[in-house]
Amino acid sequence: MRTTLALTAIVLSGSLSLVGCGSTASTGAPESTASTSGAASDAGAVAAAADLPTEPPAGRDPWKVDWYEGSPPILRATSGAIFMAQTDYIVSYDDDGIKGMIKNYSDHDILVSAEVLKSGTQKAILKPGDELPYKVFGTGVLEFSKMIDGAVVPDTTTKLWMKDPAIGRPSTKFTPPGRSEPANVRTGWREQTSAEEIWGSIKIKLTREKDGWTIPASDAYLKLYRDPNTQGSSDWAVFTIEIYSL
Repeated sequence: MRTTLALTAIVLSGSLSLVGCGSTASTGAPESTASTSGAASDAGAVAAAADLPTEPPAGRDPWKVDWYEGSPPILRATSGAIFMAQTDYIVSYDDDGIKGMIKNYSDHDILVSAEVLKSGTQKAILKPGDELPYKVFGTGVLEFSKMIDGAVVPDTTTKLWMKDPAIGRPSTKFTPPGRSEPANVRTGWREQTSAEEIWGSIKIKLTREKDGWTIPASDAYLKLYRDPNTQGSSDWAVFTIEIYSL
């Protein structure tokens, strides 16, 4: 049985509301205490760290698959290739999205996975210190799982539901392992506010940054795909996701 850490929830200027327990909220700059030591070796399920690929195989048709989709072994995340998610159909007046960076500040590998409608499953591995740009179209669920020796550790998958409606402020839902319903629901996210999701060993910090952030894209990515900043995402909400432990 998981034990919830009973911490006090702080309302951010009366704008960020929280339903649930086991988390704190705060304002200010993200923490900078990233840990890049003690990473487990990748063996078995994926290639060794030195051999873990960061690009899709040559000759793959970019019109049929995305950068991180359908390319075994699972690719190592890079800061120049976009990770995408969309779990609901986009409808009129509800077509904004969320973009930002996922940062692994833990001492272990993390598998990031997500579904994309009519496309398939995206999967990428973040080693300690890695960063990954992402785009959530309409509504999306990002999943984070702890990895040791190249395999996902059972009962460590955490889900983060994210949505930015065309009218109103963004909302997030945090669902830790072993739960079918969210433990925390946050609404009314304002720019430059932060909140921590803490549940047992899990610690994830969310920060809504200022609007207007530009998604980084490498030359290798741009050779296969369009510039991710030219697809109507200029007014999307921007969230940094910092993972400290799972």
